[in-house]
Amino acid sequence: MFLLRDCGRWAAASLGRRLPLSRLRSDSAAPCGAHFDVVVIGGGHAGTEAAAAAARCGSRTLLLTHRVDTIGQMSCNPSFGGIGKGHLMREVDALDGLCSRICDQSGVHYKVLNRRKGPAVWGLRAQIDRKLYKQNMQKEILNTPLLTVQEGAVEDLVLTEPEPGYAGKCRVKGVILADGSTIYAESVILTTGTFLRGMIVIGLEMQPAGRLGDQPSIGLAQTLENLGFVVGRLKTGTPPRLAKESINFNILNKHTPDNPSIPFSFLSETVWIKGVIAGINASLRVSRKPPFVVSRTEGYIGVLIDDLTTLGTSEPYRMFTSRVEFRLSLRPDNADIRLTFRDMDPYVDKTFYVGSALDVLKYEEVDMELLANAVHEPLKKYTTSRELARRLKIEGETKQLKSVQNRMIMGVIGAASRIPGVTPAAIVNLLRFVKTTQQRQAAGTEHQTN
Repeated sequence: MFLLRDCGRWAAASLGRRLPLSRLRSDSAAPCGAHFDVVVIGGGHAGTEAAAAAARCGSRTLLLTHRVDTIGQMSCNPSFGGIGKGHLMREVDALDGLCSRICDQSGVHYKVLNRRKGPAVWGLRAQIDRKLYKQNMQKEILNTPLLTVQEGAVEDLVLTEPEPGYAGKCRVKGVILADGSTIYAESVILTTGTFLRGMIVIGLEMQPAGRLGDQPSIGLAQTLENLGFVVGRLKTGTPPRLAKESINFNILNKHTPDNPSIPFSFLSETVWIKGVIAGINASLRVSRKPPFVVSRTEGYIGVLIDDLTTLGTSEPYRMFTSRVEFRLSLRPDNADIRLTFRDMDPYVDKTFYVGSALDVLKYEEVDMELLANAVHEPLKKYTTSRELARRLKIEGETKQLKSVQNRMIMGVIGAASRIPGVTPAAIVNLLRFVKTTQQRQAAGTEHQTN
């Protein structure tokens, strides 16, 4: 790789060999100064999703990584998806994330697991060409508008007094790199992966490393400890590589891919989870907008984040369908319907979204006449009666209100069920109380109307 700089414009070109890089960028309009809206630390799966999501939301974003040529590196098992994990892949795609599309550009073997059971627990899985995946991810990241990529190790954080109305004893306003330079930002996202005071264990030997051949991040770990965070270490366990010439494939069972194969992306013909949510919310915070939250009732993403933030973990988190209370309705095939048309709306490409008329009528600016002009044949008959069109509009708005109300109620009850000491019987009593209260309120409203 080599760099070109001319009048504040950055570009990168590949020469087939790696030269030392200090900075490269993917968008000519992005600033080259020391202030960004969002800074993302780490160029792994979560970091690339976070950086791309923040840039898609319109924030000037900087992605800091030790080495640009390792962006998109699949250090462990070269596969994506599986039982539970395939749901997450589809949900990330519904939020316009990267990994599903990049997998579909790089996949070599697709298989749907658990087909003998219902579609709610099917597991979409694909084996990926590691070189192609890294190549395609780097191409995507380095061509994302408003996203700048820079090589550098973050050693410390720039801290200031907390903002009024926000919790915490301080606010992060930027990062300090190993060379002493400072970069300021409105939001900073940490996606350090295995690099935060990382250690590699090979047999009885131990050595400090983020991964084999890369240095760990020591200074940043000390900063987090000084702020009161507990820094621990989780064992990941990278599988050994097998020499192909040492394997007798003739005595092994052949596992053929599905034909036709089912891709991950809804837009394809052909750990990242927290990253895409972090990127969206970092950009929303810069714009002083409310956060984007996926609840346990809306997606596997919500279950994953809720489990980690309320329960914590002492080992790497594994996503299973058994963790999800509403798994019958949170299927891989309806992730786009559940998440793509959420209220966060300018930040997800909805070009390919298809929903019911009532789903569209819930929006204030949409009426039956406008809808019938867009989808003329099946809907024109509903515009002949003004009263019928008005009632359909009301029904669409009512459906939205009921959906929001149910999400709020089930979210509160779900949180209550995870409090230590709260029994299933107590949750049943709580549900009974909520239902009885709703019935009384509905009866009172009807009585006043009469």
